[in-house]
Amino acid sequence: MKNTSFFKTLTLLAAFALVSAVSVHAETWSYEFEKPAPFTSNGTESLDGISWTLDGDGGFLGWDGNTNKGQQFGSSGNPYTSLSLSTSDFVGTINSVVVNAATASKGVAVMSLTVGGAPFGSEQSLTSESADYTFSGSAAGEIVISMTQTSSKALYIKSITVDYTPGVVAVERPVATPAAGFYTEAQNVTLTCATEGATIYYTLDGKEPTAASTEYTAPIAISKTTTLKAIAIKGEDISSVLTAEYEFPAVYENIAALMSASPEKGTKILISGTVTVTYQNGSYLYVSDNTGAMLIYGYNLGTFANGDTFTGLSGEVDIFYAALQIKNPELPAPGKGSKIEPAEMKPEDITKEDVHSYIILRGVETPADLTLSEDSRDGEIVSGSGTLALYNNYKFDFTLKAGVKYDMMAIVGYREDDKGARVQLYPITVTESAGSAVRPVSVKGVEAYSADGVLYVSAAVGERIEVYSLLGSLLYNAPAADAVTAIEGLPQSVVIVRVGRAATKVVVR
Repeated sequence: MKNTSFFKTLTLLAAFALVSAVSVHAETWSYEFEKPAPFTSNGTESLDGISWTLDGDGGFLGWDGNTNKGQQFGSSGNPYTSLSLSTSDFVGTINSVVVNAATASKGVAVMSLTVGGAPFGSEQSLTSESADYTFSGSAAGEIVISMTQTSSKALYIKSITVDYTPGVVAVERPVATPAAGFYTEAQNVTLTCATEGATIYYTLDGKEPTAASTEYTAPIAISKTTTLKAIAIKGEDISSVLTAEYEFPAVYENIAALMSASPEKGTKILISGTVTVTYQNGSYLYVSDNTGAMLIYGYNLGTFANGDTFTGLSGEVDIFYAALQIKNPELPAPGKGSKIEPAEMKPEDITKEDVHSYIILRGVETPADLTLSEDSRDGEIVSGSGTLALYNNYKFDFTLKAGVKYDMMAIVGYREDDKGARVQLYPITVTESAGSAVRPVSVKGVEAYSADGVLYVSAAVGERIEVYSLLGSLLYNAPAADAVTAIEGLPQSVVIVRVGRAATKVVVR
């Protein structure tokens, strides 16, 4: 009798080796958005090694700090009515894409997805609660996640998960150095390919490259906004397309030149002249030059004082209620200039052209007793025949009495809503015209106010008083020696005053 067990074993091993050689297991790529938000403008960002490109019509990009819905796209004042996130980095067959997304309260939005230009799964309606939306199928090519809305609300994405079966890459996609991005100086871009013997071809006009395009032989000089596309070819094999967008700012001499040009929202700009800081409140930074004033805003700006200067400031144009401002700035190292005093104005003389100006009004009154706080933010002041709206934008706490004349330092704001278009003031400090500071109402047991650069804090003798900058630096730490402690030498900015377990914000001036 033949012993067949040896041959059966060889047959089984051969079959197993064959199955192992041809089996391809699906892989999963997942990314969860974390603070700070990766997208600060339209363009391409690397998310855990995968390049995703944001395109859309919104103005605001940030982070949802209230309900942790993730990256925020747009706001009620600057919504994205449509946006797309796309990538061509997955080589192989896409099996499913799961997007955790949401809208703001009362938002009406839908999300759809395509792979390789064809619909992938069904369109789905979003809600204000974060949820996983799954799109399944079997296709290869570029993934495009699209969100559209008929409301004017914020949209959110918390995570993206892609399940795919990898394919074989015959020729690696070219790599550009330096990478795509925003630059203020000309760049020499080098293209390389990891596949030995491959030839690179590129275009600079946004068209898809072919073997008939320009062959890469030397670094490419790029000094204006350009879309570089490149492929690598070896024999009959062609790589996927590299798309690299290099953005350069439109240059303006001063603030007036920028305002006069009225560039579109999203335009990258650079002010070549010098601007001076007038006032800062957290992420709001106001600057001026001898031609005008403007607002700059963004996360992690740093802390600056009145009189600090910037030469060559750049950023992205945003429009808020028809007022031009700059978001996500690139701030050069600050210089030291002369302190800017607020311009003295009358309510009846203030117009939309004064938006973002740093001003002071003298001898104004409120028609009735008025308390401004975080929860009570609207009011008005009068002076002679002039009336002007107040909006407590910085959430300070003031109590104003009818019949008392006040001097008010403020930033000029502008708003358009169901109440119409109007100029309004964002108060910074309020003092009685005689010169004594208006003490703010007590907030959670803490009473603190400022006058003539001195911070006054009411606390029981022996109770510890701590003063911090908005960035958390400890500026003062000592027990109270009197019922009211006068603290000198603090920077003229917003500080956090803590007494015991209670705390409040105060602007020191």
